[in-house]
Amino acid sequence: MNKMLSAISLSFIFFLIGCSVPTLTSNPTRTPARAIKNMPTASIFQNVSQGVFNFISMGDGQAETVSFTATVNQISTLHPELVIINGDLGYTGVVSTEMDPMVAALKNAGLFNQTFAVRGNHDNKISGSAALWESYFETSPNIRVLPAGVTDYVSLDSNSDYLNYSFIYENVMFIGLDVPGNVDLLTSTQLVFLDARLTYAESRELDHAFIFFHGPLYCVESTHCDCSARTDASCTPAALVSVLNKHPIVSATFHGHEHILGWTHMDNTRVVGLTGNFEEIFTSPSGGWTYNDYLYPDRMDYTYMDMEESQAFARISVNGMSFTVDIYKVGTSAPVWTKTFIKDIQ
Repeated sequence: MNKMLSAISLSFIFFLIGCSVPTLTSNPTRTPARAIKNMPTASIFQNVSQGVFNFISMGDGQAETVSFTATVNQISTLHPELVIINGDLGYTGVVSTEMDPMVAALKNAGLFNQTFAVRGNHDNKISGSAALWESYFETSPNIRVLPAGVTDYVSLDSNSDYLNYSFIYENVMFIGLDVPGNVDLLTSTQLVFLDARLTYAESRELDHAFIFFHGPLYCVESTHCDCSARTDASCTPAALVSVLNKHPIVSATFHGHEHILGWTHMDNTRVVGLTGNFEEIFTSPSGGWTYNDYLYPDRMDYTYMDMEESQAFARISVNGMSFTVDIYKVGTSAPVWTKTFIKDIQ
């Protein structure tokens, strides 16, 4: 009876202020965080916003099946909702003798359908590797079923469903780009796609865009990079910077290629043309070996140096406008480094 009176009272209040009674559903529309950014911390709207989940970022498995299997088995104990692989699943190209055991490790760990991968330079070792990659994941038994909650899956074109694509999960737009090597391999077509998907994400009033591709946009070690000084922007494509400058929704980019585990805060003190800021996260290697000996320290804000012969990955826990990066060394149950980032929406 009290519940009925409450409902009648609520309806009467909405009638008085000229509004219709809201319809409650099992999946209510999320109130954009930007709309309540001036609310006090104790706002009653604080729990309305969705966007609480975690995902894994890793890269550079490089067909090292034993090490990669140990990595994904540890990842599975964290029960991630998504996994991104930032290139180099294989070592000598898209060949079944390398790919099949690596994919089997993901399947056996219960992670295959949650995994979204892009190519690296080792996945591009043989002629036609892009088409082979696309075919490999479009052919049984390797056809992925999208996990529940993934929406708006869009690819650059019909030949790029597993190469250049984006999707939405909770309050995040994920964008994977096919950059099989250094960042200067990005094409104008890919940048148009990136620009369009970021524009769409902002039109949806999402909180974050996470972009992942192989070679970092701001390189940090000497085996792949000639830029050693903190302020040397010559290794970062100006056309990419122009796109990023248009979209403050970009919260972080994720990379492999340089076999480094750590983080760099990106702003105009590192790349003079940047007008905003975001985080660059390095989450590698998941099967190969570290390149810490080749690091340019001035180009990192944090690097995990105690890698030895181990592998690593990162768990990213999204909570509305913030996200926490936990770095794990395989074989160590607790994170070896943790940092929380809060989205600047001013």
